[in-house]
Order: sequence, then C-alpha cells, then structure tokens
Amino acid sequence: RDINNANWKGVYTDDDININYDYFENEIEQILNKHAPIKRKLIHRNSNINKNNPWWNDDLKRLSEIKNSALIKWRQSKSEVDYNLFKKARNSFNSSNRNSSI
Repeated sequence: RDINNANWKGVYTDDDININYDYFENEIEQILNKHAPIKRKLIHRNSNINKNNPWWNDDLKRLSEIKNSALIKWRQSKSEVDYNLFKKARNSFNSSNRNSSI
C-alpha cells in the first residue's frame, strides 16, 4: 500500500538524473524502514551458544581455553616458540572439535 501512496512525482521533477535518483532512493528507503527495519543484535563472546550444542563437552572447553591462552601469550611475546605452541593447541582443538561434531 505504501508503495502505491508514495509521492513518485518528485522522481520526475528535476532535469538532473542524480537528484531524481536520490529522491527515488529516499522514498524506497522510507518504505523499507517502515516495513522491514534494520535491527541490530549484540552477540556476546561468552554466550551460552556452546551449551546448546550436544557435541560441546568439558574436553572441548578445556582445549579451547588452552588454545586461547596460547594465542594471547603468542600475541604478547611474538616469539616463534609461542607461535608453534599456539598452532599445536589450535590444531588439537580443531581436530577434537571436528571429531566430536560428526
């Protein structure tokens, strides 16, 4: 209904196509915002998402914590030894995660 009631005459009033397009775009945007507004959703990093997955278990949680602490340590030190420890922890977590979710 709103699309039929919009003032489309404004699209044809100017000789400049850019002004006409801006008017058209504004009319469409107002209609869309009324019927399908953009909603923002905040996703928390430590949410309960994993608790709802049956394959998530204490072992994966422990491996995830080890991986994350190794990542933080490597980012702070920038050493190759810490990077290799992080890669090992990451690969261990990913492998276990892949196997448990199958």
